[in-house]
Amino acid sequence: MISDEVSVAIDNAVGVLRDGGVAIFPTDTVMGLGVDAMNQAAIARLFGIKQRDANNPLPVLIPDESSWDAYATEISDVARNLARSFWPGGLTIIVEADPQLADSIRSANGAVGFRVPDHPVTLEFLRRFGGPITGTSANLSGVQAPSDSSGIDPNLRDLVDIVIPGSGLQEGLSSSVVDCSGPIPRILRVGATPVFEILSVIQNR
Repeated sequence: MISDEVSVAIDNAVGVLRDGGVAIFPTDTVMGLGVDAMNQAAIARLFGIKQRDANNPLPVLIPDESSWDAYATEISDVARNLARSFWPGGLTIIVEADPQLADSIRSANGAVGFRVPDHPVTLEFLRRFGGPITGTSANLSGVQAPSDSSGIDPNLRDLVDIVIPGSGLQEGLSSSVVDCSGPIPRILRVGATPVFEILSVIQNR
């Protein structure tokens, strides 16, 4: 159930993103830092805010698996099986992305990490916005990301345009990451989705 206060904040955040702004919002892992994933200028600003290396691509949040095909060009059977098993949830899956996504969030080989979050506020934010949103953690690079809006670094809060209040659901664990952009899936980060569960899907492809 989304409160009236949060619903208004979501609407305001949608307007902020459509104007090229930056929002902090709760996800099912840690607090997220988001911009329109197709707005190059907004993404450049986000990199500056996070003090993040421009060669470190950003993950993208989408509202459901069916919208994946609109923003990815090559989705393997293994990737789809992982999505069906763990989305919505704490697993980011890297696949080849459509060029309509901003160049700066894609890796050198054109891949992007996608995720469907398991959080009612995040999903409602994505649905109302009607497009992909960057899903990087709401922290300055090298600093631990907070799991709720009360823990946001004041220095970071001053740099963004709006904060949707709330908290994550998995005690501050970032998502696990699996690279499915090549012929052999690779686990790049261990996080909210346990390795043995990921491997059980990959090995039963």
